[in-house]
Amino acid sequence: MFLKSLITLAVAVALQTTLGTACTPAHPAIKDANTVTLALRADVNCCDAPFQTTNMGVLDECHTATSGFLSFEQAVGQNMFNQGIHILTFTDTNCQDDLRFFSLTNGDTCDFEGDDVVRNSFMISARAV
Repeated sequence: MFLKSLITLAVAVALQTTLGTACTPAHPAIKDANTVTLALRADVNCCDAPFQTTNMGVLDECHTATSGFLSFEQAVGQNMFNQGIHILTFTDTNCQDDLRFFSLTNGDTCDFEGDDVVRNSFMISARAV
């Protein structure tokens, strides 16, 4: 009986420790109505601090990350919605290889590839994907 209680206590402590360390990412601020802001992160959960924040307002302008990223958070100005604009990410540094696209949102989300594919460049675009 004592051993069962001890195991139950150990599991409860481990669970509390795990739940207590869950992160709550801070999203970037919306710059203005005509800008998409990305906060790039090195982990897949958006738990670490962003290492680069970039404001984008020109379509199809390639941006190179200062370091490879696995996830990002976005803040979208109101005029960018309903224009067919997406966020495009690439594995190379010149916005050419292995395209992935994401819809614009101001939701409380962490955008990631669903795998450990490091991205190195990005842009906003209205081109068909």
